[in-house]
Amino acid sequence: MKAYLILEDGNVFEGESVGANKEVVSEFVFNTSMTGYVEVLTDPSYAGQSVVMTYPLIGNYGVCLEDQESTKPYVEGFVVNELARLGSNFRKNVDLKDYLIEHDIPCIQGIDTRHLTKIIRNKGCMNGMITTTKYDDLSEVMEKIHNFKVTGVVERTTCDKPYTVGSGDRKVALLDFGAKKNIAKSLAKRNIEVTVYPASTPASTIIEGNYDGVMLSNGPGDPSENVEIIKEVKKLSESGLPIFAICLGHQLMALAHGFKTEKLKYGHHGANHPVKDLNTGRVYISTQNHNYVICDDSIDRNIAKPWFINVNDQTIEGVEYIGKNIKTVQFHPEACAGPLDTDALFDEFEKNNALGSLILIDRVSHMTSACGIVEHTLNRENQLTWHNMDITRSFREEQLGQTAKTIWFTGLSGSGKSTLANELEKRLAAMGKHTMLLDGDNVRMGLNRNLGFREADRIENIRRIAEVSKLMNDAGLIVLTSFISPFAQDRQNAREIIGDAFMEVYVSTPMEECERRDVKGLYKKARKGELDHFTGVTSPYEVPQHADVVIDTSKFSVEACVDQILEQLKNQL
Repeated sequence: MKAYLILEDGNVFEGESVGANKEVVSEFVFNTSMTGYVEVLTDPSYAGQSVVMTYPLIGNYGVCLEDQESTKPYVEGFVVNELARLGSNFRKNVDLKDYLIEHDIPCIQGIDTRHLTKIIRNKGCMNGMITTTKYDDLSEVMEKIHNFKVTGVVERTTCDKPYTVGSGDRKVALLDFGAKKNIAKSLAKRNIEVTVYPASTPASTIIEGNYDGVMLSNGPGDPSENVEIIKEVKKLSESGLPIFAICLGHQLMALAHGFKTEKLKYGHHGANHPVKDLNTGRVYISTQNHNYVICDDSIDRNIAKPWFINVNDQTIEGVEYIGKNIKTVQFHPEACAGPLDTDALFDEFEKNNALGSLILIDRVSHMTSACGIVEHTLNRENQLTWHNMDITRSFREEQLGQTAKTIWFTGLSGSGKSTLANELEKRLAAMGKHTMLLDGDNVRMGLNRNLGFREADRIENIRRIAEVSKLMNDAGLIVLTSFISPFAQDRQNAREIIGDAFMEVYVSTPMEECERRDVKGLYKKARKGELDHFTGVTSPYEVPQHADVVIDTSKFSVEACVDQILEQLKNQL
């Protein structure tokens, strides 16, 4: 059966229909990959588009279903010079022709794809139609072709509900804007548990999920139309969580910071695109599929800096955000299909919240000469000397008319720690005392914004607070800290760092009461399995055995509880 490809500029190509007998209007782009047509067909980023394969023979190894990047093809139509009649490969499940018919994808073969590609390259990607109807009068369909617009495609390609891929001690949230499945697989093979979320998921769900990092996926369409998603990405960027973004995610992060995007003339689609790392000067060959890029002149260099550029047209291919643990790339480090040159970026993301990794680059050849993992930081203990100052802690205490103290509140979420600490600070202020209140949530928004909720991060969180409290005690201040601090050893370490000024207040409110007070619904989410590492449910709380004060806020009023603490502090301040 004859088939026709009609472009919006009036060009008509006649060929043979070898796919579904279906008329479709879409945007037409070309892909320069020689292999990987299954991955191209099933890449959700092609939603709303028909793909012209520049390689002359497609389908020669059939279709291996294991190679699909999603559960079904997302291209609107497929254009090839010649479709192999029989695929030959020991992994083959079905021939390409049968696969296209099964999934209702129209395909046209027997046309001059070289000529067609040159048209798109010269005039830019354009709308068109694949049809088996011969239109003698193109005016019948030209208005329909011209009016077509790729829109609403993220909603079409994202998952319906969250699901999990892989397992491991570390947990990453992947926002699915039309994600290729190999992104999650690339993380999972690094012993990371990946929870994939729909594109509409609020940032608060991710932040409250206690993840070690966030991945923003690829996806189709114009990034600027995703207004609500951009707002949530902005919130994620301010959370302090490590974030790595690919393709559409890269563009959305830029828009969330006030930068601009623009549509390329014919886009980048293929597995042979060179990108240059501006930090090392090294060039990598990458897989790409995008029509939009970040405008270089819109990037505020105080907020972010270019990381990679495209060697061919100098467009932005990667961005590093200053002062934030956020990196984004336009290309696809997960490849599939294509070169694995940039797969190591997943390793960088994996280690960016741990001890780190290193790569040694030869300064002349720019070739990798060595690589490794930092197992231990530099031991500088013998290089440091404590300097005794003339203005001492006791002098500052005498000036302020008080004795420095750290009052360490510990207990379950919802036990009343912050409420008690706040009320105690007000009472102390009324007594003329000089204080500072350190609250768990507030500190994680600044000093400890780079820490997650894994055990190692919780330990470091408490260590930093203890050191800060000691410094404030040295300034003569009375410090009140409100942290769950669930582990006995961490609290003991804090006691040792702070010294005699340390006083532990255990808020022993029963869990049932804590759950009843839980306005954020965190306990409920944890019991549903939606929150990992949540103290008291999915992570242990080790009850203090020798607390200086034990208070149950379910039995006494806030005022009475504070009275108990002040009674304990009598003659100590």
